[in-house]
Amino acid sequence: MPPDAQTDPILVVSNHAALRYLERVRGVDLGHGFSKLSREEERLLLWKICGDLKTTPPKVKEIILTPDVAAAMVAGATKFVSPGFVIVFRDGTVSTVLEPQMRKKRLPKKARRG
Repeated sequence: MPPDAQTDPILVVSNHAALRYLERVRGVDLGHGFSKLSREEERLLLWKICGDLKTTPPKVKEIILTPDVAAAMVAGATKFVSPGFVIVFRDGTVSTVLEPQMRKKRLPKKARRG
């Protein structure tokens, strides 16, 4: 039986991933400079955009964290390929959402933590 995306506390969708989903899958314009936002600024932007769309961040995250995505995370996958987008996992968290043609740049560990 796949894990329940609603009740399993170890499975998380980051605010960044929710914003990238809205941008890359739903076509929401996040504006220039999005990649330079702090975590708090991302959280505030997510709530603002969700308000404009008449939804909430938890509902967007629920759309992303389907039972199949949750099962892939629990199984130790690093990504889940869905029609039209790719969900990327890191340490039990949905970390971003990519378009199929995108490839995440791999930086040296030191640079990624920077």
